[in-house]
Amino acid sequence: MRYILIILLCSFSFAASAKKVKMDAPKVEVGQWHLGLGVGVGVAKNPLHGGDDFPLLLLPDIAYYDEHLYFDNGQFGYTFLDEQNHVISLIAELNPEKRFFIFWNPSNVFLKNSIAFTENPGQVVGNEKANSVDSNDVAKRRWALDSGINYQYFHEYFTARVNLLADISNAHNGWRAGIELEHSFNIGNLIVQPVIGIWHKAAELNNYYYGLSKRDNLGITYELDSAWQPYAHLQLTYPLSQNKAVLFKLSYDDYSNVSNSPLFKYDYAVNIFMGLKYIF
Repeated sequence: MRYILIILLCSFSFAASAKKVKMDAPKVEVGQWHLGLGVGVGVAKNPLHGGDDFPLLLLPDIAYYDEHLYFDNGQFGYTFLDEQNHVISLIAELNPEKRFFIFWNPSNVFLKNSIAFTENPGQVVGNEKANSVDSNDVAKRRWALDSGINYQYFHEYFTARVNLLADISNAHNGWRAGIELEHSFNIGNLIVQPVIGIWHKAAELNNYYYGLSKRDNLGITYELDSAWQPYAHLQLTYPLSQNKAVLFKLSYDDYSNVSNSPLFKYDYAVNIFMGLKYIF
C-alpha cells in the first residue's frame, strides 16, 4: 500500500507542479469529477544515496470542485475569496520530501552493509560534508501534512502564486513559503506552460528529512539551516482531439542549499515524462 501511495504522490505532485485552481475552472464543472490519465514513459530521479528512481508510467489527473471546496491532484482546499484576478484558499497537502525515503530495493530485504565514517563517533558535523550515508540506514521519516494559505493572482500574461504552509501533523514541525510564476502560450497548436518558483524551507523541515541526529544511531549528527529551493517546470501539450493529447512534462528541483547533507548523492531532483493524456 505504501508503494502505491508514493507512486501516486510522485505522479500527483508532478501532474500538479503548476496548480491552476482558477484557470482550470471552466474545464471542471462544479460538482463533477475531472478525471484524466497520462500514459507513457518517464522517471522521477531520487537524489539520495541508496534511493530508488521511480518509474512514471501513469500520471493521474484528478480534480473535484464544489463552490468552495475542492480537491486538485493531492491538494485539498477551501476557497473563501474568488474574484476576477484574485483567489485565496486554505489548503492542505502531503509534504513531498517523504517520497525520497520509500524504497523497494534489495537492501530493504537483505542485511545491509555497515557504514564507514571518517569522522569520529559522536562528532557534530557542521558545514563540511561527512562521508555519504545510505538513506536506507537512517531512522524512519514520517509523512507530514502541511496546511496554510494559497494566494493566486491572474494577470493577462502570467499567473502568480504564493503559498505559506506549516506542519499540522507534528512530524517535522516546520514551515515552508513559496512563490511561483506561470506563463502559458501557443506555438501553433502546441500549448507551452513554463513555471519558475522558489521555496524557503525552515530548518526544522530540512533537519527532519535530511539532517542526522541521535535518532539515526549512526554515531554522527548533521544539522541544516533554513534554505532556499528554486525550481523550474515545463509542460508541453499537443491536442489530438477533444479528449486526447500528446503530453511532455519536465521538472527540476534544486537541492544545492541542503545537499551538503551526507544523504545527498545529487544536488537536484529531476522528473521527466512523455506520453498520451486521456480525459474521461
